[in-house]
Amino acid sequence: MKLVMSADVNVSARASLCPTKPTVPLVAVSDEPPRKKVVGSYGRHLVATRDIAAGEDIFTDLPLVAGPWSTEVPVCAVCMRNENLTECENCEYELCNEKSCQDSHCREECKLICASLKYPTSPLPMGVKYPLLTVLRMLSLSDAAATRLIYLSAGVKPPDHRHHLHRKILKLLGTGYDAESVMRALGIRYTNAKSLSTVRADGCIAIYPLFSLMNSDCCGRNTETSIDVR
Repeated sequence: MKLVMSADVNVSARASLCPTKPTVPLVAVSDEPPRKKVVGSYGRHLVATRDIAAGEDIFTDLPLVAGPWSTEVPVCAVCMRNENLTECENCEYELCNEKSCQDSHCREECKLICASLKYPTSPLPMGVKYPLLTVLRMLSLSDAAATRLIYLSAGVKPPDHRHHLHRKILKLLGTGYDAESVMRALGIRYTNAKSLSTVRADGCIAIYPLFSLMNSDCCGRNTETSIDVR
């Protein structure tokens, strides 16, 4: 589920893509790795390393985490589609009838869910069930991916109204998960996650580590993003 960002305007190396903040260069990557920079109150962002033509792809990004969040209907835990669903008899999460989704879930994630959760006597409510799954994915990343995710947490402070969800998730997680980690995961999600509604995955989100460093004021004006679901 890769994300591609393209320039809508010509950009000179080290020039700003943001007309409202002309002194702050923001985007780009090309023949060398993305160069991160911190400028005063604007925080971290990407700086152009060469001239970029309008219509040229700036970067392609893969999500660190993707998952359902606020969907109002059941979805497959793997592909996040609402088609031909059956409930996993072990972990209560829904799966579609695609063999690849079922095999992937049963091979790894179902075991993780069952080992990590303290199941209540009643079924998991949907308003907690899906955020819980996505937070668990965030907390279970490999060391390298977890480092990239934590990098996005600088300055993130979830507001008070999210503490209620934090308490519900923490109550369902077993030992080995602390309040600070859950709060950080929620903060990263609310600050950096991108909705997947454009690829017909309403209520589902993905966290793209490079895209998250972009200034949101600029993305809508001078760049275009697309998501490839393949």
